[in-house]
Amino acid sequence: MAPLLQSQWRFRPVGGGTFHCPRCDRERDYTGTGVRTYLALFGRPLFPTRAEQTLVACDECGAIYDVEITTMDPAAARDVRSEDELALEAVLAGVVFSDSAVRPVEKRVARDAVRHYTHRPETGGGERLTVKRRNPADPFERIARLAGILDESSRRRFVAAAYRVCGADRELHSQEARLLMQLGEVLNLGPREIREAMREGMGGES
Repeated sequence: MAPLLQSQWRFRPVGGGTFHCPRCDRERDYTGTGVRTYLALFGRPLFPTRAEQTLVACDECGAIYDVEITTMDPAAARDVRSEDELALEAVLAGVVFSDSAVRPVEKRVARDAVRHYTHRPETGGGERLTVKRRNPADPFERIARLAGILDESSRRRFVAAAYRVCGADRELHSQEARLLMQLGEVLNLGPREIREAMREGMGGES
């Protein structure tokens, strides 16, 4: 049974513009979204618990950034990592460290999945996975505030990447299975979409 009081993210469109997208490394149009968390009772928002944050999504590649990216110099913006990349790392780290046995193959597959998702040649995923183990937190906190911005294809890729990491050791543990279902729920994916995403993960797509 869901708790009576829980946090709930709310999203609203706030216009758009043009910026230098670090992932595309060129000028792109973006769509802005205001993101705010509320304390909800029985699923109905009561009052906000945080100030609204504005996130922007590249209309071409879908990468999501804090709105400050739109005022940055292109050379400086190139080093900024997207919010969806950081969220994916947090989710995959949660999968890797969900059981007591941390396997090198899982960490390698997680890093490869992040590189595949972002089309970057290298990321700091390995360091973040280590930090994650020392300082555990809710692996879905970052992704929950993006769920209303990501398109369905991106949301399925998150589940596919997580499933691929789960299967890296050729065994799906019970805690990993629970994390997959929780991830699907956070991303507002139904059972059919989750199954399709898992099939994509089995095929090596992330």
